[in-house]
Amino acid sequence: MKIIYFVITTVFLLTGCVKNNINQLQRSKILSVYLTWDKSDTNSHMIVNYVTTSIPKITKLYWDTESHHSIIEQYPNVVTGKISGNPKLKFYVTKFALRNLNEKDIYHFVIGDQAHGFSREYKFRTLPSKYPFEFIQGGDMKFGSEVVKLTKLALTNQTRVIMMGGDLAYANGKKSNYSNWDSWLRNLNQMTISPNGFLIPIIVGIGNHETKLLAFKKRTKAPYYYLFFEQNGDYTFFDRNFGEDGVLLTLDSGHVFSHGGKQKQWLKEKFSQYKDKKFKFTMYHVPLYPSARDYTYGLSVDGRNNWLKIFDENNLTLSFENHDHMMKRTKLLFNNKISQGTKGTIYIGDGCWGMSPRKRNNEWYLEKSAPELHVWKGMISKSQVTLEAINIDGKTIDHFSINK
Repeated sequence: MKIIYFVITTVFLLTGCVKNNINQLQRSKILSVYLTWDKSDTNSHMIVNYVTTSIPKITKLYWDTESHHSIIEQYPNVVTGKISGNPKLKFYVTKFALRNLNEKDIYHFVIGDQAHGFSREYKFRTLPSKYPFEFIQGGDMKFGSEVVKLTKLALTNQTRVIMMGGDLAYANGKKSNYSNWDSWLRNLNQMTISPNGFLIPIIVGIGNHETKLLAFKKRTKAPYYYLFFEQNGDYTFFDRNFGEDGVLLTLDSGHVFSHGGKQKQWLKEKFSQYKDKKFKFTMYHVPLYPSARDYTYGLSVDGRNNWLKIFDENNLTLSFENHDHMMKRTKLLFNNKISQGTKGTIYIGDGCWGMSPRKRNNEWYLEKSAPELHVWKGMISKSQVTLEAINIDGKTIDHFSINK
């Protein structure tokens, strides 16, 4: 009997090992899983993005409001995804739209197909409509251990959204640089999990290094941005509700769409739509008030000429800028001058999440700047937004609050 028991046990264990090895091999084909939104409402829907390097077959997402520990048969809800991508781009993205969600619920899901295997179980929450909640913001990343380390230093159990202001993989829209996206997406898997295990949604703006020169069609100019981060159809500018009394307008600082034209008109209309919101934020790549480049830098001038008056007229609270590879905070500015009262906007940035810092330009509008890797961590409450810049050593190198 002992011999029979030993044989059965050994076969069982070996079979289990084989299954686990197969499962690991299958999971290695899944490059990334991340969350975005495709509408302004951030507390009742979510887009689950699933990236593979070979074309998936019928990919499904199995989900519920309670955990089933990756046992697929126990999830009562199943969604079939919509596949984008082609062999020339080297990647395929399957998107799953989950609608009519409840911000009070926790959602658990497993995703995959028979060819690529299935992911581990993830869990997420939508953005809450009620304050307070935390967010982090930065730009100019590339990839590497420092980017992951810096992100993890800023993440807490209260982080509910990560905002990225462009220049992510530095692939310049070129198919020959696809390996940059491969590395960046693998980093993303480590950067978007909170300490308590939640997958955190991302909001992604476009930067100059997402685009290529001498391309005139939108999707040809920024093929990977549209593949991975299509958040408003063909438009690279969009609005997102930011809690019960806030809005974030993500803009394109002249990379696919110009500062003027359709985007400028859209910006006016959105500020009119959200005129009663207490907190109004913007995020874009090229700063109106650069901390390293010259004040007369072309795209910065275009931004000030087209957007600044609209920002001032609509009491913009805070603007997240990037591109210059510095930590910066401006003085309170109004009408392109230092404000003499309480009216005006503070501009922070300047995109130094992973790229080497540049040298400060010492312009008149700077309150504080430093050539340091950093991300901004924010807390928004009913009457205040508090920001702190966290450096690679986990130290706070700037801190301020705006009361409303």
